[in-house]
Amino acid sequence: EHSDTLTSIANLASTYWKQGRWKEDKKPEVQVVESKKRVYGQEYGETLASMTNLSSIYWKQGRSKEAEKLDVQVLETFERVLGQEHPDTLTSISNLVSIYWAQGRWKEAKVLAVQVMETRKRLHGQEHPNTLTSTGKFASISSALEMQVMKMSKIH
Repeated sequence: EHSDTLTSIANLASTYWKQGRWKEDKKPEVQVVESKKRVYGQEYGETLASMTNLSSIYWKQGRSKEAEKLDVQVLETFERVLGQEHPDTLTSISNLVSIYWAQGRWKEAKVLAVQVMETRKRLHGQEHPNTLTSTGKFASISSALEMQVMKMSKIH
């Protein structure tokens, strides 16, 4: 559980990720997350980053419920430790938006997307790259919601 060992294991997981080897990728990242929680605690920045990485692996493997569970834990920790307007918190909310969107939970995704978009507009302005990304995500979700409403109206 030495920090250099954990870094090496995380690097191995990253290499697997870049090679598209999702099944092999999970095991080292799980080990890193568990070790960092034990050694540094759950509120440690690198622990949270490793949890986010593991969530991404689950996401790529089609395990969205497990990805969601980890992302919610990370988000709750960031909100408690850093506050709702911190860039890491907003990124974490945005990650959850992507999961909800992929799960077809567009209304929940839209609520969170609006929160991120409006906060970034207020903090960084309309032209900031993060604001523009959030605005694009919001537009995609809104469009998906409109298409669902249209489909439902055709059925009834």
